[in-house]
Amino acid sequence: TKEGVRVEDAATDPRFHVEGAPAGGLLAVPLRFFDDLAAGLVVSFAPARAPEAVAEKWLDLLAAEAALLVQNSRVFDEWRDTRGRLAEIEALRVQNEHLIALGESASLMAREVRGPIETIGAVVRRLGRAIPAGDLQREYVEIILAELERLDRGVRDQLERSEAVRPRLKMEDLNRLVEDVLLLAKDDIVKSRARLIKRLATGLPPLRLDADRIHQVV
Repeated sequence: TKEGVRVEDAATDPRFHVEGAPAGGLLAVPLRFFDDLAAGLVVSFAPARAPEAVAEKWLDLLAAEAALLVQNSRVFDEWRDTRGRLAEIEALRVQNEHLIALGESASLMAREVRGPIETIGAVVRRLGRAIPAGDLQREYVEIILAELERLDRGVRDQLERSEAVRPRLKMEDLNRLVEDVLLLAKDDIVKSRARLIKRLATGLPPLRLDADRIHQVV
């Protein structure tokens, strides 16, 4: 029940008439947790010494204090569990930030490496054309080119798998970027017997762009 219970003689009350029941009266007051009834306080007394009304009020006040302590204990347990979960979430956040930083560093490194790989490949191909066919050094050149191609494929795969990296924007001369790309691609253009017509815009102002990405696009 949500109200207090007073029993003058527990031995004769059917609710307490069990073997081993204490003799005398009982005064029970519930511990109220808002609408949640969880427990209560019980005081026994002899039938001839029934508690006065002031004792009943004191017991009710004690029950209220006990209910508050129990409720505070529940809140503390919930707060402790929540704090533990927040600590786990914070640890995951720090770990994710670390992984993101590693991914961005790997992507930036891959982008930085592609330029030198292309430059070295272009230079080695030009040197290879100056070496007569059948010369042992020509075989070394082919090995270097094959390894550069394999390295370039690995770098491209890394860039494709990595997440988007923030662009590094600077004021750049777009015509100069195009000229650099054409210089590196000259051997491939000649090898494929393609005809290239170059018409660059005149008076083009510097543009704020990511030179590496524009280089890849061209």
